[in-house]
Amino acid sequence: MKTLTNALPIVAAAYGRTFNIPVQVGGDEAMTDGTVIRIPAVADTVKSLAYGYLAHEAGHVRFTDFALARHDNPLGRFVEGILEDVRIENAMIRTYPGTRTTLDSVVDALIADGKLVPVTDQAGPAEILGNGLLHLTRHRYRKQEALASHAKQADQAMRHVLGTRFVHRLHGLLTEIPTLASTAESMALARKIVALVEEESRPQPEEEDEQDEEHQAQGSEREEQSTQDPAQGSESQDPDSPNPNEEDMDDGAESEERSTESEEQGTENQAQGAESKEQGTQPDRSDIKTALQAALAATDDELPEDVFQVVAEALGAESIPSPTLLPTKESYDGNRHYGGLALLRVKVHSAKLTARLQGLVQAHTLTRHRTVQRGRSLSPAHLHRAGVGDPRIFRVRDHKVAPDTALHLLVDLSGSMAGGHDGIALDAAMALALALEPIRGVSRAVSAFPGLRGQTRT
Repeated sequence: MKTLTNALPIVAAAYGRTFNIPVQVGGDEAMTDGTVIRIPAVADTVKSLAYGYLAHEAGHVRFTDFALARHDNPLGRFVEGILEDVRIENAMIRTYPGTRTTLDSVVDALIADGKLVPVTDQAGPAEILGNGLLHLTRHRYRKQEALASHAKQADQAMRHVLGTRFVHRLHGLLTEIPTLASTAESMALARKIVALVEEESRPQPEEEDEQDEEHQAQGSEREEQSTQDPAQGSESQDPDSPNPNEEDMDDGAESEERSTESEEQGTENQAQGAESKEQGTQPDRSDIKTALQAALAATDDELPEDVFQVVAEALGAESIPSPTLLPTKESYDGNRHYGGLALLRVKVHSAKLTARLQGLVQAHTLTRHRTVQRGRSLSPAHLHRAGVGDPRIFRVRDHKVAPDTALHLLVDLSGSMAGGHDGIALDAAMALALALEPIRGVSRAVSAFPGLRGQTRT
């Protein structure tokens, strides 16, 4: 366990180098400020969450524009977060295909721990809409198969509470997710979704027109029936007696009319039965509006928690004290005026050193083989040349100059260096580091002890 725990800073450092993003390990909180990712040291039981958190937040640092203003509505900010999470994770997977497994393992772990559960139609409208968007987008557009059943239940719950019409229109907007290429486009799509919720929560003019037309049709039908009844009564009181042949024809026509009317009533009953069945599974239009209005007015506490906020909280809860911390760049707390003077003072010497050091730090690397006329090693693939008088049957290795050097300077600032020696040592270390800076393939660093951030010695 200790070996695995101590390996986290090493893996985190490798992630940071791969993604070209600073990573800090330590403390009791997982977070990012848009430039640096911080995670606590954790036990092996949650290391998959830690690696997934690193990959996800690295995607935000690389691909999210943190300067853009967020939506002023909690639901709008929630939708922005969902869409941007899916977008940046897909971008990370395209750039680093191996992160797919790392990111998917987070969802697997949350499902196994019961922190990511399917939503039901018994939940509140905000939770149904929020989890519906979360599960559907991650399953359909992030291709996370572990959320297949979650997405199916979410779709059913939304249809039952928010209505089929709204869900169909929502699915139409979500098809734009694969085309999102920036944070601004994610926010624009989020605004469209919020606008859809607002539109569907208001009464539709066409619905009112349809109701008026239905009332008018029913009134006309009643008026027509009332005008037909007296006519039928006067016909029955006609004193003229019809001839027998006409009575037979009328009886046949009347019988045929009754048969046709019976068939029409049967068809109408079937249609009404199907309509009743469909209405039984669909909420009332007023209930849909009320539910959408509730989702639109939801607070941050009423909406589901962001997936990686859950991960951050889990990492913080599982943090453990660890003496193994990654070195990080610290802000300069010394006197900037004297620091600037020291920089100008050593630049003169560093410029002269650069040309001389170029030849001292180079390393030789072996490259491709080539065939020559003389040598100590035969090239088996080219022995056939001897039969045609070609003497190039010997193999040699070419060398190429390729600097690949790491240099770390350690400056002693203990009491024995007092009296001016410490200043000379610091100037020399700075000059050497600056001289190595223009040389490609050279990594350099300077450390000093004791003291923290230039703390004055006593």
